[in-house]
Amino acid sequence: MSLPERSAQGNGMQPMASQTAPAEPDKPLLPLRPRSIEATGLSLSFIADQIVRALYIVGEMTGIQLVELLHLPWENVLDQAMNYLRREQMAEVKGSSGLGEKAYRYQATTKGITRAKEIGERTQYLGPAPVNLHDYSAMMRQYTTQGLKVTEAAIREAFAHLVISDSLLMQLGPAINSGRSIFLFGHAGNGKTSIAEATARLLSDSIAVPHAIIVDGQIIRVFDPIHHERRPLPQGQEHLYDQRWGALENVQW
Repeated sequence: MSLPERSAQGNGMQPMASQTAPAEPDKPLLPLRPRSIEATGLSLSFIADQIVRALYIVGEMTGIQLVELLHLPWENVLDQAMNYLRREQMAEVKGSSGLGEKAYRYQATTKGITRAKEIGERTQYLGPAPVNLHDYSAMMRQYTTQGLKVTEAAIREAFAHLVISDSLLMQLGPAINSGRSIFLFGHAGNGKTSIAEATARLLSDSIAVPHAIIVDGQIIRVFDPIHHERRPLPQGQEHLYDQRWGALENVQW
């Protein structure tokens, strides 16, 4: 398939203090596990609100179950928020399923239920804690195609299944390396879609995507299990990363 040998180019929360894990061929680029409230990029009151809403909707929960639901560590994060709720008499301990506060069974008090209902009037979201917009934007900038360098060999391999003239390949290379939009045009059936799909496969990669983000107090879901293919983390190293993020396979830019 061939195209006419022409192408044109067109054109609330606090910043997270945690670091990002170094990228390696077999390791996703994900933020490291937050070790404090500040490192989550969220406020203590916001995390406490998520806990009390969970206790209201789900009912009695252990610290372990809260960790699994909110995807935040217990130590120095959820435990601090729980201590705040207990001091404010919005949550209480009803028993224990093991050793340590993480195994305690917590439930919302009457005051906590009132607070949870107030939160429910603003949002119906219940799930992994969101990432703030600043941290989301910073992560996405790491995946920009600006500065991308695609070699001639990679171009020829990506388009090997198509019949394309060398002159068109020589135009596609610089256009792709520009990191900007590419406009393909021509008559119906001359290969525009095939070239676009081959270009997308050439640029596909794994990226980090959060379950949700928070913008001006509103929680927006980002991860969609129907359309997103999650990349498994290295076995035994899951605890090293921020569980609010996941690595996605074969994302096409």
